[in-house]
Amino acid sequence: MKPGIWDFTIYQGSSFNWSMVVSDSNEVAVNLTGYSGRLSCKELIDDTSVLFSWTNGSEITITPETGVIAIDLTPAATKAMVFDSGTYDLELYTSSDVKVHKVLKGVITLEKENTI
Repeated sequence: MKPGIWDFTIYQGSSFNWSMVVSDSNEVAVNLTGYSGRLSCKELIDDTSVLFSWTNGSEITITPETGVIAIDLTPAATKAMVFDSGTYDLELYTSSDVKVHKVLKGVITLEKENTI
């Protein structure tokens, strides 16, 4: 599976809610039963340390039957962010990493908040 490319902006201090449907070449939703999701963001792709990571059951929710992956961040979570931009990838994986699929990659930019 070739990952999609999507760059997005998070507005510091605001809710962030995003979702996508994983579909096959016929645009039919893929059943994601048995998969979890994870996302890591680094300032530069070759960095060994991460700016942040999101995981299944926390920031990432998967609805297996419909193929939906959702990311939800609270205003408090985005307010605590302290980076300018970073490169990320979003993976789906099964237990013990038997199967791993990179489904999305790109750049995340943080738009700083003016209101305190």
